[in-house]
Amino acid sequence: MQFFLLAEINKILRPPTKYFAVDSFPLPACHKARSYRCKLYQGRQFLGYCKSKKLNFFGLKVHIVVNEHGVLC
Repeated sequence: MQFFLLAEINKILRPPTKYFAVDSFPLPACHKARSYRCKLYQGRQFLGYCKSKKLNFFGLKVHIVVNEHGVLC
């Protein structure tokens, strides 16, 4: 019930928008060379490559969506 009320308040206060922007960036947990010792994330699915930075990383890739007013969606 609380979340429903917060969602309705958010719809009222947030201005309507047509445009959105999506960005992503790596969030490394540790260096790739130390990935075998990482306790937080384990497995090959956490190995990644950021082409724009030419960087291998071990961790997560974060995707963010914002509207034209700069509010996270």
